[in-house]
Amino acid sequence: LGACADIPDDGPVVAGGAHSAGRGSVLRALVAGPVPDDPPRKIVQGFVRSMVGVTGEFAVARTFMSKELAKTWGADATTVVFTGAARVSILTEGADASSGRIADEIQQVSAEIEVSQIAEVNANGDFVGRQRTTTVPVTLVRIQGQWRVSEAPSVVLLSVSDFRLSYRSSPMYLLTTDGQYLNPVTKWFPDTAAAPTRLVRELLAGPPEWIAPAVTTAIPEGTSLVPPASVTMNDGEAVVELTGPVLDVSPAQRANVVAQVRATVTGVLPASRVRILVDGARLEVAAGQAMPAEIPTTSGAAVLLRQGRLVRYELETLNPIDGLPDLSDAAASHPAASRVSQHYAVLTQDRDNLTVLAPGEDATTVLAGDRLTPPSFDRLGWIWTGDRTGAVRAALPDGSTAEVRADWLKGRTITSLRICADGTRVAVVSHVPAPEGLPAGQARPQARVDIGVVRRDADRPAELIRWQDNGLDPRLRDAVEAQWIAPERLVVLSAGPGPLLRQVPLRALMGEPMGTLPAGVTAIAGGDLGTRSVLAFDSGGTTYAQAGRVWLELPALDGATDPAYPG
Repeated sequence: LGACADIPDDGPVVAGGAHSAGRGSVLRALVAGPVPDDPPRKIVQGFVRSMVGVTGEFAVARTFMSKELAKTWGADATTVVFTGAARVSILTEGADASSGRIADEIQQVSAEIEVSQIAEVNANGDFVGRQRTTTVPVTLVRIQGQWRVSEAPSVVLLSVSDFRLSYRSSPMYLLTTDGQYLNPVTKWFPDTAAAPTRLVRELLAGPPEWIAPAVTTAIPEGTSLVPPASVTMNDGEAVVELTGPVLDVSPAQRANVVAQVRATVTGVLPASRVRILVDGARLEVAAGQAMPAEIPTTSGAAVLLRQGRLVRYELETLNPIDGLPDLSDAAASHPAASRVSQHYAVLTQDRDNLTVLAPGEDATTVLAGDRLTPPSFDRLGWIWTGDRTGAVRAALPDGSTAEVRADWLKGRTITSLRICADGTRVAVVSHVPAPEGLPAGQARPQARVDIGVVRRDADRPAELIRWQDNGLDPRLRDAVEAQWIAPERLVVLSAGPGPLLRQVPLRALMGEPMGTLPAGVTAIAGGDLGTRSVLAFDSGGTTYAQAGRVWLELPALDGATDPAYPG
């Protein structure tokens, strides 16, 4: 568990269970306090190692501090997740380079801790991937002959393995802007008994700034937990006590409040029931009042093209979709299917047109572009696509169109654009031109995987707001396509020397590659049924599905191309 050990930077983050006392006590037992007469370098190294005691309120870490710092350090701390080893430097002259000993007359020294950061979690539980070198300054003083940390910012440094052991992720449920569906946003907190309370407190505070343009909340401003402000569990029932503003809302809004709180609490606690109290009385939902639901998953039936017609892959067979026109002469590719209607979309004329289909109707071209990306439908019926000029476009089956502002994509070539099931976020793979002045062999565009948050004007797509300035993990520099497989999880196909497929959580550390893909795979399809729904296919028309760590050919799909799940 040592923070100075070399830690791999790959592998999934494992969310903990609801009861963490056992794990936390094991961690605390393995973290030692300061050794008498240790020099400043070893005190700082021990201070870093002890930060894994996040599950024990940093009890051991505080033994490395002066009494004054121990009273305040850690409040609203930012947690930095790093890979490799933490490097400690003593900056004050007079230190013995070999032993780290300090001349007796020196009573105060300055030091710094340097780590290779890969992510951070703020005090609100927001996880952001951020790769950079981070330096943390510290000051040490002699106290009764022993060196102690007297000044240090409230920054917790955790290696990848320590972060996995110390933190857990849980969904906080907001609402789509029309209030019809619950929208999960992942939060990360230390895996302690206080995690449910911290999660509910964040829910009451409203949507995080980064997702606010795309979601809403029914919880009135000013609502808080009743002191002592904790979420409790008793005999399988979770109890949440709120202050009064909730009583002043309409029956419909009250139902949404209950749905948000209930979904959030049951996502972090093994509660079979959730009782919400306001001023001591139970918050009830009126009989027959509709409540928001989670976004439904797809049926799992992929659509494909075969001999110029759309077909559906069901029960291991290909079935024609009745009533759709023949596209044999349209150079059609890359179909998409709506979740909420009988509309379909395809790219035609070698990907320069977006064409809409419906049973019993003629094919209708709704917009034109330059090498359009495979289309996808949002839950409001809009069909999304991008093109090689960096433009983002959307259209309805009736021919209405929207130019979606995304200034950050100007000058890039978009190769993949996919709207998520709830319509709040878009995954974009684009290629950034190589910097000028590079040698010819190195001057090639690099891919970026970005998340755009959707801002709408009266349900009409208006803008994609970039979530992170630096995009997702830089190891995705060879990405060619991204598909959603869960509300906050992607699979990303990279080209590179050979095709590679990774799970990429939006708000967690990136996972391991999903086995070895067959050579020649050029595209993927992903549905919101997780990794088991992922299909991979090559330019020759062969489609593969994963079985364990192996990818197997699907003979039933021979002759069909471009599989896509609804959405």
